[in-house]
Amino acid sequence: MSKFFFILIIVFLSCSKNNTEICDDKLRKKETIEITKTILFYLDQDSTSKKLPISINLQRLSVASYYKNNANSNPIKLEMVNPKQNRIVTIENLLHASVNENQFFSNSDSLNFFEQKCTSSFKIPVNLLKNRKSVNLENHSKRNQKPYIKLSYPIFSRKNDKAYIEIDFHLTGNEHSYGNSILLEKIGPTWKIIKFQSNWDT
Repeated sequence: MSKFFFILIIVFLSCSKNNTEICDDKLRKKETIEITKTILFYLDQDSTSKKLPISINLQRLSVASYYKNNANSNPIKLEMVNPKQNRIVTIENLLHASVNENQFFSNSDSLNFFEQKCTSSFKIPVNLLKNRKSVNLENHSKRNQKPYIKLSYPIFSRKNDKAYIEIDFHLTGNEHSYGNSILLEKIGPTWKIIKFQSNWDT
């Protein structure tokens, strides 16, 4: 009887965990929409960015970790990345991110970062784009590639009140393509851009 009861507890905990993950995924999709609204509003403030089509396909970021023998060593800074390859973000660099010399993410977010490996696709809802031009990268011909902006899917903190995203500006001709990383925080019902910095360029 006690063995059967023990099995029931394990099953219950397992189901509870799965339900939590499902709800969490739904919550993060909702917050992703709100973050996208914030980024689109930011882009609309710049006349050049406002004219560029935006990809409706959000890029997934791969979360990895460096193995370090020296616990006191500084996090390794990633080299300039190739925007055409899968983007890798390290847990160490996320934890090293700071605002006004204060650590932005908590150490308790570490495992949460690593568990964010959802591979499902996410597209920006059409109603968010309003009059802005958009492009579907799934149908985008490499031979006739035009300038566009691409956002990444956010990496969230454990409490879903802080996030990291990347935004790429793919340009053509004599213009240099470049990318930026953005730290956001949910203050009240609104997501605010806390820090904006250069990530890569060509």
